[in-house]
Amino acid sequence: MYTVVSQLVSDIYTIPAALVTFFKTAQKNAVEQGVQCPHNCVGLKLIATGVRNRILEVAASTDDLSDRLQQFADCSYEILTSTNYGHCTHRTASHFIKTNRNWLLEQVETISDHFSNPVFELVDSHPLEDDVVDYTENYLLSLTSSILHSPSGESHLSRVYNYLHNNIDWAVSQLDITPLLGEGSSSPVTSLVISTSAREEDTSFNPLVEYKRIGHCNFDHRAIEGFTYDWNRLLCCDLGLTETGLRNLLSHREDVQNSSYLSETDQKHVNTLKAKFHLSP
Repeated sequence: MYTVVSQLVSDIYTIPAALVTFFKTAQKNAVEQGVQCPHNCVGLKLIATGVRNRILEVAASTDDLSDRLQQFADCSYEILTSTNYGHCTHRTASHFIKTNRNWLLEQVETISDHFSNPVFELVDSHPLEDDVVDYTENYLLSLTSSILHSPSGESHLSRVYNYLHNNIDWAVSQLDITPLLGEGSSSPVTSLVISTSAREEDTSFNPLVEYKRIGHCNFDHRAIEGFTYDWNRLLCCDLGLTETGLRNLLSHREDVQNSSYLSETDQKHVNTLKAKFHLSP
């Protein structure tokens, strides 16, 4: 256990800044919600949980050392998350804590201090919020490319996707997202699936059913008739041009600025556009 904790502390500074920022934000939200975490550090609890789960994964594939690895996983978790060193329930962990109490407190303090560093404060606005769209797109594409070209990048992206996909109902419920069509689920989803494996789903496909659905929502004639969205706004979004932008383009057209050379029919069309978009005559 001494080696595990020492290695964890030495590698704590290699954790990506984005993940540490997430830990710090989660800790802030936990305090606001009145949720207590070991050593007031959500990041430490999440890392301890990750270490335990990883050891249990190895234990599941190792028959000879399965029991010992399971005990080692529980011991590791207890040592990293125990706050009452005098009443630790795990015998091995309790002995290790009593023997290395001062040293362990220093290691835990090092981890919690790093996770609470003001450098990892979440900014109010996205760092690329005011940048040019083309630059932002190229920047994100370069990040994606660098991840995919790393040895385990594709595997990591797949695990992130599976985690999000497995908890899509939870996210919709917790974020109070209004469904695009139809009514949402009456009962909120409170359980979070801690799994990065692909979810087993019904592979049967009925084209007659899917034809009337968009995602998990029905899209039949009744839904279309009750569609309450602003079609003009949707059309502008689809075209990528707002009404103000279109009016500006029309006002700079030569036939709009000077229609004296146009035929009578063309002048009628131009006058219609001027009246429609309130352009100066």
